[in-house]
Amino acid sequence: MSSASCEKDLFSHFFKRWSSATKAITENSGNSNNIKEQFKKIEKELIEIERSLSSINKWEKSVMKMFQDLDQIADYLIKDLTSAASSSNKPHAGMITKDLNDIAGIIGKIKIESQPFHRLPMIHKAINNGIRSIEPEKKWQKLESEEDIMASPAIADAQSIYDNLEPRLQICFLCLSIFPENSIIRKRSLIYWWIGEDLVGHKEVEQVGEDCFMKLCESGLIEPISAEHSRAPHSCRLHPWVRRMAIRIAKETMFFDFDSHGKPISGPSMFPRRACVATTEERIVEQVDLEPDPSKLTMLFNIDVHCLECNEEEFKKLKSMEILQLGRWISEPKHHIEVDNPNFLDHLGLLKNLRYLGLQGVSRITKLPESINEVSELRVLDLRACHNLEKLPSGIASLKKLTHLDVSKCYLLEYMPKGLDSLSELQFLNGFVISNLKRQDACKLSELTKLEKLQKLSISLNVETMAADGELKAVGGIRGLKTLTITWGGGLALSMKGKDRDNEKSKKPAAPKRNISFIEKAGKKLTRKPTMTNEAKPPVKISLLLPPNLTKLDLQCFPREEAPELRKDEQTKSLKKLYFRGGRLRSLSGIQEGGVVSKVKIVRLRFLQNFNIRRPELEEIFPDLKYAEILNCHHIKTSFLEEESVSRRDRDSASTSKGNAAPCSSINYKIDGVGFSDTSELTS
Repeated sequence: MSSASCEKDLFSHFFKRWSSATKAITENSGNSNNIKEQFKKIEKELIEIERSLSSINKWEKSVMKMFQDLDQIADYLIKDLTSAASSSNKPHAGMITKDLNDIAGIIGKIKIESQPFHRLPMIHKAINNGIRSIEPEKKWQKLESEEDIMASPAIADAQSIYDNLEPRLQICFLCLSIFPENSIIRKRSLIYWWIGEDLVGHKEVEQVGEDCFMKLCESGLIEPISAEHSRAPHSCRLHPWVRRMAIRIAKETMFFDFDSHGKPISGPSMFPRRACVATTEERIVEQVDLEPDPSKLTMLFNIDVHCLECNEEEFKKLKSMEILQLGRWISEPKHHIEVDNPNFLDHLGLLKNLRYLGLQGVSRITKLPESINEVSELRVLDLRACHNLEKLPSGIASLKKLTHLDVSKCYLLEYMPKGLDSLSELQFLNGFVISNLKRQDACKLSELTKLEKLQKLSISLNVETMAADGELKAVGGIRGLKTLTITWGGGLALSMKGKDRDNEKSKKPAAPKRNISFIEKAGKKLTRKPTMTNEAKPPVKISLLLPPNLTKLDLQCFPREEAPELRKDEQTKSLKKLYFRGGRLRSLSGIQEGGVVSKVKIVRLRFLQNFNIRRPELEEIFPDLKYAEILNCHHIKTSFLEEESVSRRDRDSASTSKGNAAPCSSINYKIDGVGFSDTSELTS
């Protein structure tokens, strides 16, 4: 094992121990608040160190590669000079100059790339610890002007890191400047925007977008935000000081215009290519004035307006529009958006240059026009949570450059239009509906097997659909798929047709209320015992042939008590993550048959009211398990407490006594928000 690997293992071991200790200390009412705060402070600093180490490890690999190139060039150069010295031939001056320039260039690149790592700890110390502990408003009052802020050492270091970013990342960073101060910004919204800005190329746009986000997090310019159960960040925010710096740069580079309070300017400004809609402090809508020349406008972004007034005649003039973000960028459902006249979308076909259309959370949109087939440059179509959307136009099949189609949480959608198999660039499809309607114009899941670039897919279906035709069997043929989510009973409208559904609208909402988790709500419905006659056949066991490259499988509202049969072919790689959220599942018995789950490292079990499993059984099913999260599975907490003495540590000791290799690493558990490892006591 390498020295670097050993050092990383030592840090990980200490970090896990300290996190477990912090959890125990903070939840013990007998400890003083001062002790609790000190433990939390050290844990936060360890998290910062972990991020810095990750960045340094990546930089080290990059530098080693550059030194290999240096060694090769120097080898050629020295051989040429040595050969020339031992003969009467003079070395070729042009070749030597080229080699020397190449060497100087690589050394200069190494020097530049190493600078952020000298500054990173200083920025974290100055901003994260010093500045963040003071309320931003009070800090602004202490400073006489923005010049004082920009002259601070922390911002000078942040500016240096920005200057050393590649141009693409600089623009990605400036995109964050328009969001309100202290906003939590979702990674997904940023990636969609960056695709619309054409910042991530045309091939692996999803992965490139993810990489750009992580590089900005690693730079220290943005603060990554992770869910409690995951270290992978899903959102970020800018410190107010760094945002001020970003605003200044955005104005200097004419990326966007702001007023003296740091608010994006609505309507005409010094930079006529970009505009936004925003509210004043009194929550009055600032109407967007697209004059004098709306035909030059390339971006229109809704910052925080909940009621949109869209004039059809003005909309027709936006012929240069590339990014149209009218929906919400905040994930919380309370940020509901209404449009007074959704007919403006009938003129969508005039926006020939549009690359990103964002309508997330916009109500009163029941359909999109067929003219969408004329928006040939469209790459991202975001229709998440458009709760009134009932139908997608067949013209979507003509969008040959489309990489992302998101119709998740559109509960009135009954089927997907035929022809999606022609979207050869599609990489992300969220909310595909398997319909129980026998329609000739409905797209079948089997048609998606032609999409070689599709990497992420979420499917919604009801139990009757799955049992009737077993359409899920086709999913194994989508060979490029890496992440798969399947939701049974995903929308109330899936089991309603025609007039029946219209009649039900007065009794039930089209979409579940989001203050209660939909997964939790649907899971409780599915746990009710089904009514069966004597002639009724037992439910058929669900069988899934996994795609060869799948690494994450998320099964929501699972309709069977028995675990699914997971199958693979000879080319199938190892599944790494397995989630069950909601449904009737009682046991995982038999799921390990065939070896599909033998390399699973992360398991999440949520809202499974009837589920139960013993801890040794869980570890036997998943021999490579590193992390298990259990939430609202009422039978499990008791069983885990009872089996606490039967731990991984005991099996490791037995393995070591037989002369086997080093013992297995520990498993981290979290049960109903309480964390522990198999080498520590469960804290309540």
